[in-house]
Amino acid sequence: MLKKRGFDYISLNALLLLAALFPFTHASTTSIHERRTQLETYASFQDPMKQIVVQPRAVFEFTNQPSSLPSLFPSTTTYPTKTPSSMPSSSPSSQPTLNPSKLPSSLPSISNQPSLFPSISTRPSNVPSTSMIPSLSPSSSSEPSNVPSTQFIHAIVPPKPSYYFSYNPRDINHGPGKARLKNYTFSEVISSGPWTIVQNKTIHYTEYEGNAWTSVKNSLERDYWSTFPLNRTLDNRCGSDPVRKQSPIDLCPSQVNYKCYEHHQIRNRGGDYNLTDEQVTMKILPSKLRIEYSRENAILNETKLRPPNGDFPHNWNGYIQATHIDIKIPSEHTICGKRYDGEYQIYFYHPLRRQPIVQSILIEVHPQNRSHLHFQKAIDEWQRLSDSRYLHCLNDTMSDDSLTEQDEEEDIEEERQWTHHIASRRLNESNFTDGNISTIAPSMGPLSHSPSTTPTNSKIASTSPTPVVALSNSPSFTNKPTSATKKSTARAKIRWNPFEPRIVNSIYFYGYTGSLTEPPCSEWIHWRVLDTPMQISSEQLTQLKEILFQQLDEDCQPSSYNWQESVARPIQSLNGRPLWQCTSSDYLSDEEKRSTDLT
Repeated sequence: MLKKRGFDYISLNALLLLAALFPFTHASTTSIHERRTQLETYASFQDPMKQIVVQPRAVFEFTNQPSSLPSLFPSTTTYPTKTPSSMPSSSPSSQPTLNPSKLPSSLPSISNQPSLFPSISTRPSNVPSTSMIPSLSPSSSSEPSNVPSTQFIHAIVPPKPSYYFSYNPRDINHGPGKARLKNYTFSEVISSGPWTIVQNKTIHYTEYEGNAWTSVKNSLERDYWSTFPLNRTLDNRCGSDPVRKQSPIDLCPSQVNYKCYEHHQIRNRGGDYNLTDEQVTMKILPSKLRIEYSRENAILNETKLRPPNGDFPHNWNGYIQATHIDIKIPSEHTICGKRYDGEYQIYFYHPLRRQPIVQSILIEVHPQNRSHLHFQKAIDEWQRLSDSRYLHCLNDTMSDDSLTEQDEEEDIEEERQWTHHIASRRLNESNFTDGNISTIAPSMGPLSHSPSTTPTNSKIASTSPTPVVALSNSPSFTNKPTSATKKSTARAKIRWNPFEPRIVNSIYFYGYTGSLTEPPCSEWIHWRVLDTPMQISSEQLTQLKEILFQQLDEDCQPSSYNWQESVARPIQSLNGRPLWQCTSSDYLSDEEKRSTDLT
């Protein structure tokens, strides 16, 4: 008689053996096979705690074939099975199988190693993989997964062109580097009568570690200056060692170490060009806004239209042409550590010296937020160029054959609203005159860049503050119409004087010899930075930022090089160069001189 709690596999086997040896001792005529089945069934009900169906000994022997049913508990073996199970396991295995499962597991794999074979399931997994290592073979599932994978995938970023550079100091491949103060000691020979004294001097300078600007080749600025007969090198000079003469620098009376030799103010003449003339080209460049003047009358022939020009004192010998004007945001030069909202840089070129000189004016927001209406004329032209690019991108989107009818209707509505906005803004701008100094309404800014009107179509790139730049091989940043469209694009002449009194509102300045402020950083630029800034409204500054930082190139891709809304090169060290400041104690204004002569 079997006991309820004492029954085990050994007693079962013993009973089976006795039944096999003494088949005639049993009163029952039941066969051994039937008797064994009865005993197994009885035993399964006599052990309700375990609820395990007792199998014959042959079932417990090792086999090379997988079980037809899934195991109730995960396998604890440290080696994978040779053949996959035909049913998924209710718990994940801690080791990979040598062959893939035919059905997906209901739980994700927790293995820290990739699968040796791809999944051959025809259905996607409902649970994302949590492995931090990608699979060695791709999945062959014919359907996409409903849950995204948590594995981080590096996007393929196209290589930057050779002329690209960045203002991000953390960009080790294209940035200007991180500032670090250093000391430089050198020997200086001083002759005093019959005596020669050698003394050591130490200067402090700023080195930019990881400065990738030194490797920039064929930059846009280098291409531009290569069109001038400079007779000077255009090699990259963007290093920061103590013998460099780089720009920009901090300007402060406490750093002045040289005498002002200028004997009169910088004399400016506005020239004959209008902003809408073919001799003037408005440009939105990746690192600045530019007004570029034709050099067809560089000798300032009075019988022809003349470009803006200026007369610089101290051996510059007469008037020379202004070649272009750049707007940088924020200012590149600082005054006693203060960085201004922007900088208005007027470049001149001397044909005999074959050398440029820059008259630079800092920009700040007016304390009463008054607008600079003459300067607004130039802002409007840059805005017009920005608008035309945006409409070009909309037109390209609308002409896409892959768009649905709903997409086309949305694009048409966007273009209609955008065209209406441009027309209304032009109408508002025509109501202002130079004699009325009033605040421009915020609605005059580029509505296209406000959150409510920014296009949502995926064909037009997003213009985030820190974009991934993708420029074409031959970028064009000009607004010049083709010959076929010149007549249709003819507009009223816009009179423009780059030296308008509220732009150039001081005749005194800091002077030094430095460099271009972006690659190739050539060290043959003479700088004259006025000591008093021009003032604009906060709305005008915002409009300039949106035009410069949210620009699109011809491929409708973000093309600004800015970093955190800045295209200003970090401050460079003076490195013992002469720095002088011209004040009212050095010369009188031309108007004061004329008044003195009359009296």
